[in-house]
Formats: sequence, structure tokens, C-alpha cells
Amino acid sequence: MASSFINFKGNGFWIKDNILNLTLIFLYAKMSEPELPSWAIEFENLIKKNAAGEFYGFVDLELDLFLTNDERTLLFIKLLDQTIEILSKVESDLRNTKLYDSVKNAFVLDGINIEAVRLIKVLEYLKGLVKGEIATNESDPIEYFF
Repeated sequence: MASSFINFKGNGFWIKDNILNLTLIFLYAKMSEPELPSWAIEFENLIKKNAAGEFYGFVDLELDLFLTNDERTLLFIKLLDQTIEILSKVESDLRNTKLYDSVKNAFVLDGINIEAVRLIKVLEYLKGLVKGEIATNESDPIEYFF
């Protein structure tokens, strides 16, 4: 099972690609709702490619390239928070949500067990990373689980 190191400004975390891809599907769905600035549209396209598994084993969200100032970082955090809020409201099956409906035709999700709590944890790690709260690097021991 492939893993990737998601990094921003030299820090990051390791994550299995399958749970990251699944999380990015729902982040992509949220990103596709509002009108985004041109840089964010490029970022949204990269998120979609990563969500689709195009970079299996070497996922790179290119956070350093896209989140170059506070305004961009705050927009990304806002999108993460909005996705977390939607997923937090899921009581049983994620498949019964508007967010799922918006991605089900773009990605193959049949037969995949989708646990909202795990996706939320990944989104929280991404948020912590861009907020500078995660200080681990690629060679540090892994003390977390998604």
C-alpha cells in the first residue's frame, strides 16, 4: 500500500495514499462549489488529479507552490473547515450527502468503506500543517494513524 509525505514549509506527515485520495475527493467537491481565484482553480485541478490516484505513491499537493501568502492559506483553511463541517454532520452513510452526490460520477467509489471520522482527521492534519502546528519531518517516527 503506497504512502506519501505531505509537506509544507519543510514539515509534514506520512499518510497512506488510499485514505488521502478519498479525503481529497471530498475536498475537491467542496472546492468546486464556490467561484475561486485563478490560482485556486489550478490548485483545485491538482487536488482532483491527486484524488483520482494519478500520483499513487508520490502524492504532492504542492502546498508551498500554491499557499504563498496569508490570503491563499486562509482560503485553503476555510475550504478545509467547510468540508470538515459537512462531514461532521454525517450521521451514518456519507453516500446520503450532497457532497457525495457531487463527486459520485467523477470518481469510482463503489464498494469503498467511507468513514467520515477518518476523513475529518486527515483534513484536520492538513489544516494543522498549513497553520504551522505540525513540526514533524520526513525522517521522524510515525506516531499517528488515520
